[in-house]
Amino acid sequence: MVLPPDYLTFRTPGRDYSTLTLMERAFVIRLRHEPDLQNGRIEGRIEHIDSGRVAHFQTVEELLDFLVASLTHVNVQVAAADEPHRPDT
Repeated sequence: MVLPPDYLTFRTPGRDYSTLTLMERAFVIRLRHEPDLQNGRIEGRIEHIDSGRVAHFQTVEELLDFLVASLTHVNVQVAAADEPHRPDT
């Protein structure tokens, strides 16, 4: 599997990412067996440190799906925090 160079780029143009903590983009990946990346096989467990979410994966796609979902969630939270507070009218 060949991924485009920007596949894991989750940056919005013009966004200041200096407010993100290291833990928001930190993961622990534990592999069960020797990966067979040529055939897209990789088994293990991944944990998103900041949220505590955990997933077990058996393919590269499952691993990447978890990363994408976790990082997308982080970006949504950051974007919401950046919106100016609007008082109720």
